[in-house]
Amino acid sequence: MKHIFPPIRNNFSVDKVNTGRQREVDLARGFAVLFMIWVHVLEVFAEYLVQDSAFGVVIEFLGGPPAAPVFMLLMGISIAYSRQNTPKNLIWRGFKILLLGYALNILREIVPLYIGLEGGLLSMYDLLPYTWLTLLLQVDILQFAGIALIFIGVLQALNINRWLYLPIALIFAILNPFVWEIQSGIHWLDLFLDLLWGVDYYIFFPFMTWIIYPLVGVVIGDLLIRAKDKRIFYRYMLA
Repeated sequence: MKHIFPPIRNNFSVDKVNTGRQREVDLARGFAVLFMIWVHVLEVFAEYLVQDSAFGVVIEFLGGPPAAPVFMLLMGISIAYSRQNTPKNLIWRGFKILLLGYALNILREIVPLYIGLEGGLLSMYDLLPYTWLTLLLQVDILQFAGIALIFIGVLQALNINRWLYLPIALIFAILNPFVWEIQSGIHWLDLFLDLLWGVDYYIFFPFMTWIIYPLVGVVIGDLLIRAKDKRIFYRYMLA
């Protein structure tokens, strides 16, 4: 056991030793993106017999834990390696990604819907329970990524110790189920609450549900970049 899990205390350097691109991180990110594509193709285009088959079950699993959660964890790790990880840069990048998410909603939802309606290919009844507004305001992975970067940028601006990111993530994870679907009844405020914890069915990546992954990723990134022996480090991370 000691051979498999040697002492890790002396495995970290004060200086950064694993600088530059980390191939295993890039590889994991590539697989995560690939798995996300696979599972969406399966759910949108495959028949139910395919989805319920052994093949479908495997794709559903690969499109679950190893996909978006890993992608968001790696986003946090990448912050430690970014040359532009100052609070100002993180917050600015977050705002740009947030706006990009809504621009993508227009291109992939609103524009095709308009073409379909004008061409008589579909009606609004075909889209129920979705509407023009819900399609525009879907909170998908880009919206969450933008808010996550803004939040981490704020934590850095406040000089919050990186180790405190772990209890912060835990607090969000514990509180999250208790605030699901809480609405204020004020339309503009509920649009903001959608981003935080999701009060509607078209919110796929609410902040409180997913922020645990990038926050933990930031801590892992800080450790990885100082790990003298990455093999030892990854053994403990796997455990």
